[in-house]
Amino acid sequence: MAKSKIGSKHPMSRLTEDDIKAIRQRFEDWEERRKDFVEMIANKYGISLGCVNSIIYGYSWQHVV
Repeated sequence: MAKSKIGSKHPMSRLTEDDIKAIRQRFEDWEERRKDFVEMIANKYGISLGCVNSIIYGYSWQHVV
């Protein structure tokens, strides 16, 4: 059985591993204004608010350190 493609190798991915690292790193500066940050990132990359939260808190893109 073939392994599923993860991260930017998945054909539906809108983000790269470098994008994920940048999002997580930038979040540290915005933590007190989390809602504003999440909305800004969602709009910039065309992804949902839930997706951004999952990235920030490590529920998705777990392979990116």
